[in-house]
Amino acid sequence: MKTITRLKTYLEIRKDTSNLKPKCSNKSKQCGGACIPRNHKCKLSSQQLNKFVEQVENKIKDLPNERAIALNPITGRILVSKRGDSTSVYLSPSDLQQMQGAIVTHNHPNLGWSKTDARSKGLSFSSSDVEVACRANMGEIKAVSSGYRHSLKPPSTGWNGEYWQRQVQPTYKKYEKQVYKESVTNILLGKTRIDQAEANYHHEVIKRTANQLGMTYSRKEIHGN
Repeated sequence: MKTITRLKTYLEIRKDTSNLKPKCSNKSKQCGGACIPRNHKCKLSSQQLNKFVEQVENKIKDLPNERAIALNPITGRILVSKRGDSTSVYLSPSDLQQMQGAIVTHNHPNLGWSKTDARSKGLSFSSSDVEVACRANMGEIKAVSSGYRHSLKPPSTGWNGEYWQRQVQPTYKKYEKQVYKESVTNILLGKTRIDQAEANYHHEVIKRTANQLGMTYSRKEIHGN
């Protein structure tokens, strides 16, 4: 009997030296997508910041391997840029420290699925993604793929390692079981295909988890793909 496979694409804490952080010249500093004189103040509106984050995501969304990029939430300055393999990016303690309060985005690559396969549009956050977001106290974690932009923000009370252990982890596990059971039932009844169930699995789990705990979650479709 075929059932859905719970796929993992995730951020994981491990020492890694391949930091590809871009730099401006010694006489300038990054402000969004530009380099400005060091004595100038960087002022980005929320619209400018969102546009720059999307520009960064558009450069990584179709890569065959994962890339994680952390941006300053005020200036858009790139704080960390790390590359990984097809399913994960390894982050050092130094990376995690720089990610506190930052907007951290990463891509979820197509793992060989054809365009007719629902999974080819991209998967949402795994439990490991959410755990690292909590432990690093990120301002926002994002995941981009060829078909979707995913976003998760902490509740108004914030998040950290303790919040992950006491609140998020047990809630996530509860909805994993619920969504898995629903998915298998729908597959056996012929209401959904296996690829559709897998494509929506993490999306449904984190959506329900976020709703219960007061986190802000969204999945926006990327058109024109």
